[in-house]
Amino acid sequence: MNSTLPIERTAVPPEIPARLAAEPLVTAIVPAHNAARYVQATLDSLRRQTDSALEILVVDDGSTDDTAERVARAAEQDGRLRLIRQPNAGVAAARNRGLEEARGDFIAFVDADDVWYPRAIERLRQRLQAAGEDCGLAYAWCVTLDESGRLEGDFRAALIQGHVSSTLVCHNFIGCASATLIRRDCLDEIGGFDCRFRARGAQGCEDWDLYLRLAAKYTFAAVPEFLIGYRKHAQSMSTDWDAMVRSHEEMLAAIRSRGEVLPRGFERFSRSSFCLYLSRESARAGRRRDSRRLLWQALTASPGWTLLRVSLSPATFALSLGGRLTATALPPPGGSGTSARQLRIEDISRRRLRIAARLAWQYLFHWYVSVSQRAWLAVRVARLRRAVLRPISFTRPMP
Repeated sequence: MNSTLPIERTAVPPEIPARLAAEPLVTAIVPAHNAARYVQATLDSLRRQTDSALEILVVDDGSTDDTAERVARAAEQDGRLRLIRQPNAGVAAARNRGLEEARGDFIAFVDADDVWYPRAIERLRQRLQAAGEDCGLAYAWCVTLDESGRLEGDFRAALIQGHVSSTLVCHNFIGCASATLIRRDCLDEIGGFDCRFRARGAQGCEDWDLYLRLAAKYTFAAVPEFLIGYRKHAQSMSTDWDAMVRSHEEMLAAIRSRGEVLPRGFERFSRSSFCLYLSRESARAGRRRDSRRLLWQALTASPGWTLLRVSLSPATFALSLGGRLTATALPPPGGSGTSARQLRIEDISRRRLRIAARLAWQYLFHWYVSVSQRAWLAVRVARLRRAVLRPISFTRPMP
């Protein structure tokens, strides 16, 4: 692991390991830095999971608020929960520290402001086990929440499965760091999260980098259910647009440093897609100058791809140019008084066409990337074959 910082840890009740060892264990690792406002909701959602073979590790990453105190009180009520404290070292180091302490066969990384709906672990574990040993990661769909936990109406969904490394370079279809369950053995093999991103002032894409290293060795599987609530708020790391762009470049540089050879167009696709995503999010946050700058970066990276994406969703990108977008909030199931944690896929049945369109777009993109890579490899092989098999010509000396 990358971080060996000294830590202060709560005592573990001696009866817990024996009780949890009866069946394959899932460890949920929650990195937390100044997360007092949201961490209780996150822990409550984990403690309500239908799958009881669970341990919850909260790594307090040098918080200056009362995050650790809130977690300690929750740990007194639930023996599955442990608090680990360390000096501030960044989200990657906090996740790695939790991984060092984890006893589970399956690992879930859950951000301290997100929530898991009750059957998340159960469904993800079932899918990962059913997919076989070659499958290293299962992911579920997620809905977006505002600061207070209300549904915003947006969602992230994909059905890209199997060998996904090429598509994943171009586009992070998982979309949420809290949406995955990963085999522990696979994480041990690839080495955990890369702490060098933070040292270079480029936090944000460490999870994407980890997924790429996993995808190079293992297949992925999808659970087509809305099981994760992804919270958006002003203090989120993903709202530091410049750091996110730097982090994305570090991720691409890491791919090259591993000697992975990809078509040049893939990096351009990746830059364009990521900058478009950041442009949309910054426009929704009211930061239109940042949004226009990021939209220009997307155009610079891949003009054709950017114009195609904008043409498919003109109203969204009109925000960056000073337009307005009418909110289309999705009400929680059962009316306004029902808790958002009860959300299920049937609750958005009246948006099935929107879900189908999103899935179709994701699949077409996956198909295009796969075909492009096969064609690119075929050209490289043909050129290599011609170079190797080219006959050697001898010039006869003049008499």
